[in-house]
Parts: sequence; structure tokens; C-alpha cells
Amino acid sequence: MITLLSDFGLSDSYVAEMKAVLLQGCPAVRLVDVTHLIPPQDVLAGSITLERALRSFTKGTVHLAVVDPGVGSERRILAVKIHGQIVICPDNGLITWAWHRLPAPHSVLEITWRPNSTTATFHGRDVMAPIAARIARGDDLTTFSRAIDDPVLLDLSPANGDERRG
Repeated sequence: MITLLSDFGLSDSYVAEMKAVLLQGCPAVRLVDVTHLIPPQDVLAGSITLERALRSFTKGTVHLAVVDPGVGSERRILAVKIHGQIVICPDNGLITWAWHRLPAPHSVLEITWRPNSTTATFHGRDVMAPIAARIARGDDLTTFSRAIDDPVLLDLSPANGDERRG
């Protein structure tokens, strides 16, 4: 199963284009839309929504999360092992809320694979969707990634106990 979460909206072909790549790479996969209505470039809203999805899905689920104000830049693309699942996302803090709220261990890999050709503005379709499909069909993640220990996390955390501020 692969879930999709994005800020793409629903008024164009972008979500369908990602789904086409996923289905070409893993025809038997079940696709579940979490939402495509995250406010544009709102990494925090995407992060909170992603954490809630991770709590709801079973171990082995692959989540493709694309809220990416830095698309076209040199930011990394990650595969984050968290809560028995794998999240494919840009390294921009999207994993923050789940990182703080779900129990460890977590591990992070930087995706090193790139296609022969890609656009500068649609890494969700060109890079992340093919990786999600490969993971869903059982390919060995370590053949196209490397371990890292410094994912970008937003400067926030949930409140603890009786604290009134997070």
C-alpha cells in the first residue's frame, strides 16, 4: 500500500501523474489518498497530517509525502523508517511532527538514485514516486540510498506533560 499526501490540490493532473508512475512501477499496489489539500508550501500542516496518517496505517505501508517549497534546489530526498512504515519525502522538516510524537527507533536514508532525466519542478513524480513504487514492490532500499543522521527538523516540538507551551 502507498499513501499520498501533497499540497498539489485537485484542479490539475499532478496527482494523477504521480499515481501513473506508482502504478507503472508496482501494478498491484493499493493507492490511498490522505489529502492533496495541504495549504500550498505549508510544511508544518503537512507534517501534522503525515503524523496522523502514520498512526492510522499498518506496518509496511509506504507514504509518499510531497510538500516541497524547495523543489529544484539541492535539498535531499529521504526515506524515513518510522513507526514500522517508510516515508518518502523532501528533507525540509515534513517528518518533524512524527519524529517527535511517534516512538523511536527512527532511521533516515538519503535517496541517492536519480532518473536519467527529470524536471526541476516535479520531483514528486520524477524521483519520489519511482522510489515509493520500488519499495512497495520489495526492492532493497539500501541499493539506492545511504544512511544519514541529520534530517532537517522544524524548530518546534509538542508540549510535554503539564507544560502550557510546545
